[in-house]
Amino acid sequence: MKSLVLRLSVLSMVMLSFCAGIVTAEEGRLRVKKTVEFKLDSETKLNVRVGPMFIDSVAFENRGSGTTRSKVFGVLRRSGSAETAVTLRCALEVENPKEDEWELTATIEFLDSEGELIDRVRSSREFEGEADTWTIDHDILGYVIPLIAEVRIEFQAELD
Repeated sequence: MKSLVLRLSVLSMVMLSFCAGIVTAEEGRLRVKKTVEFKLDSETKLNVRVGPMFIDSVAFENRGSGTTRSKVFGVLRRSGSAETAVTLRCALEVENPKEDEWELTATIEFLDSEGELIDRVRSSREFEGEADTWTIDHDILGYVIPLIAEVRIEFQAELD
């Protein structure tokens, strides 16, 4: 009788572990990196799943000067060069079908043709049972935009 209870206990633990593994596999990884070619004013498919969230695509837009809120870039503009800094907008199409609130962090690295880092921006946002366009505005020196060849994006999901 004791061995039957022990076997049933072990079997129950194995089944619970298996079910937990299925749920975890269904949710996906919690950290994903993707590198794409940098293109302005066009959408690039990402097809990334991180946690329960799906990031379908990314698009970059040069919003020009005058849209920045940065004090440093504001001083540069007042010093005579309106072309020094521009706002680069990154628009991510994100979907979280779960009712649980998940925080998504995106680290976006702008790389030159040799893979060297030009600039980086990091931002976080919470998603709860929704699909939305997440825009991240980043102030950048205008003259480096033609030097950007690739963008490496790291996504990290965390249950809030």
